[in-house]
Amino acid sequence: MDGIIGVGHSSWLYNVYDWGIDVIKIIQSIENLFLSKIMIFITNMGSAYFYFPLLLLIFWCIDEKKGARLAFFIMLGAWLNVTCKFLLKQPRPYQLDVSVGRILEKTYGFPSAHAQMSLSFWFPLSLWYGKKNLFIAAILFSLLMGFSRLYLGVHFPTDLLGGWFLATVMLIIFLRFEDKIVYVLNRGGTRFQLICASIIAWFMNFLGDIRIGGIFLGFAIGYVLMLKKFPFSANALVKGKKPNFIILGIRFVIGLVVLIFLFWLQSLLILQISFWGDNYNLLSFISYIIIGFWVGAGAPWVFLRLNLACSPDGMV
Repeated sequence: MDGIIGVGHSSWLYNVYDWGIDVIKIIQSIENLFLSKIMIFITNMGSAYFYFPLLLLIFWCIDEKKGARLAFFIMLGAWLNVTCKFLLKQPRPYQLDVSVGRILEKTYGFPSAHAQMSLSFWFPLSLWYGKKNLFIAAILFSLLMGFSRLYLGVHFPTDLLGGWFLATVMLIIFLRFEDKIVYVLNRGGTRFQLICASIIAWFMNFLGDIRIGGIFLGFAIGYVLMLKKFPFSANALVKGKKPNFIILGIRFVIGLVVLIFLFWLQSLLILQISFWGDNYNLLSFISYIIIGFWVGAGAPWVFLRLNLACSPDGMV
């Protein structure tokens, strides 16, 4: 265990881990093949491959303003989670007891990103739209996500509590100051907005993951440019009619196909530049900026040019 536990080898910490492993073993006492498949399916719903398309759907097809705010919030949360994992370097349960491991993860354990994101994504939506059923579903989904992580032996109960706590603190700050932050950014103008985004992206790269920092900066630049040069509305009338499912579906497919192509192209680029030494991180960062820029500006511009979307009602 040397080198795994970053906060020291305190006996109380090992006692907490022993207790957590006992909890996991009690949960795994009901293990069976069918339940395991369900738990793996649920835990996969907590990955970026699940949330990223949903964010795209909201931003491109439902409400671009709420989609942008939620995207910025999720990216900031992901960065904080990665940073905490890197600084604390806490183990996964199966690293202390291999018998509880059902799947493997590449990162440290505390705090749980799956627990954090289950709250961070669904709770703002339930509050924005005032849907009681969505609020209840958000709670149940978050609890079920946490249960799946314990069942699969990839998190201690304390990891889940840490993730939920981080999400709760962020949600309180976000919901309390969201309108004020937007007001300050709007009053500051384009240059101020881009400077703020650049500073945040720098911190993301310095303490975290250049993928998150690159996509954050690219999306921020694209979104600001889109608002200034060619305003896009996800729900504005198209040819005098509310966009139907066919138009929305075409939007989403076009945007997603190009995005997948960019990720594929980026993966090929990474293979090439991985031999370039010091230039690797810079070029990789730029490639993620391009991906974020496509989401925030490239796709909306294409939608407008193809008459699949319009500017906000009343705007030229």
